Amino acid sequence: MPNRTLALSILLLLAACGGRSGADIRFGELEQTLRVAFSPISSIDFSPDGRYLAAASLDGKVRVYDWSARAVGKPLVELAGSERIGYPVLFDPAGKRLFVGGKTPTVYNTADWAEAGKLQAVHSWVYDIAFSADGKLFATAGGDDKTVGVWNAATLKLERQLKGHTDKIFAVAFDRRGGSLVSGGRDRTVRVYRIVEGWKETKVVTRHTAAVMSLTMSPNENICVSTSFNGEALLLEVGDYDERDALRRHADSATCAGFSRDGRFLVTGSWDNFVYLYDRNGGDDPVRRYENRGGKVNDAAIHPDGSAIAAGSEDGTVRIWKVPSTR
Repeated sequence: MPNRTLALSILLLLAACGGRSGADIRFGELEQTLRVAFSPISSIDFSPDGRYLAAASLDGKVRVYDWSARAVGKPLVELAGSERIGYPVLFDPAGKRLFVGGKTPTVYNTADWAEAGKLQAVHSWVYDIAFSADGKLFATAGGDDKTVGVWNAATLKLERQLKGHTDKIFAVAFDRRGGSLVSGGRDRTVRVYRIVEGWKETKVVTRHTAAVMSLTMSPNENICVSTSFNGEALLLEVGDYDERDALRRHADSATCAGFSRDGRFLVTGSWDNFVYLYDRNGGDDPVRRYENRGGKVNDAAIHPDGSAIAAGSEDGTVRIWKVPSTR
């Protein structure tokens, strides 16, 4: 998944709204509102087996919920996070560890939620985390150092730092075949590093006209979705990373995107208080629009079984909607 880039700390001017033309989008029905904190939710993630939902908030706490008992509204455990600025949470592909970014990136074991280690302080802030398809590596998006860190997932040791960006990096993602790592940030570029060529930077995508906020790869298509601070969401063709299409443009910063595990459904979320749902079997136009009454959407995720969408909100809630059941 997604992918996990956080717009809360970025000071840029907002761009005007654009958008795709087409028929009106049906509104989706809200299923539940989960009160997590009284400060903004910066990041959320489901564990690969769908059992847990982790939510990071700007009060410096990461709260983990048992999804089967989510109606209770009480966290299973509270873990240390970071305060004031957005930071990511991400389960590893095996679901055995939870990675928390921010100023002091920390790893927790999901068996007992004990701390498993901290990452070496190479970044001033970790804005995003992504795992390789085989789970052996993970990447971190750096702060003032303007680098991407590549780490050994087993040892939590830094293996290399990738340079190229001229400003903070907010997003990282590995392609599903393990051929490349991509990064995006405030310099408005998406940079492509070819792993088989010794992590060489092979392309700089300059299509975005505002900071790149998130990058996420489809699990079954050769596409990468990049979102930006002016509301754009682009489909990039994995390989040459040329633009395939532009999705419906949000009226404010498009902070996040995420796929269902089977790749059929895609969501994008925004500071315009909306989440768009796409059915990839039906093309590049959204099939549902979900209004987030909790304010700005800072992150969104689809449950691994494809049944629900969760959105981390500015008001400290996670809003949950059903995904259409028609298959």
